[in-house]
Amino acid sequence: MAKTTRRDGSLQDLIRQLEDTAKQAGDRISEYLAEARVRQRMTDAADAINDVRLAVLRRVQGEQPGTPRKGKTARVETPLEEMTVRELHALASERQIPRRSSMSKAELIDALRKT
Repeated sequence: MAKTTRRDGSLQDLIRQLEDTAKQAGDRISEYLAEARVRQRMTDAADAINDVRLAVLRRVQGEQPGTPRKGKTARVETPLEEMTVRELHALASERQIPRRSSMSKAELIDALRKT
């Protein structure tokens, strides 16, 4: 009977260790997800700042800021990096790129270059 008690004790210790390991893994996954969300927010903020910069440059050049450039030829001539996220989304829509609505500016540019 002593052996059974030791086995039960060892088994309980093993279960506790596994539970602790699972909790630590879960905590780490939560941390990684939180970091990923922060990185995504920072990317979105950088995209928004770049869009404002582009709008200011366009205003200085005499263009109307905030409105996408008209016509496909204007878009083709404009480097993708100089387009706003809204313009990139419109171009991605024209090219029917899947999952475009959740893409960042860098991801849109990459996807557009591949098509």
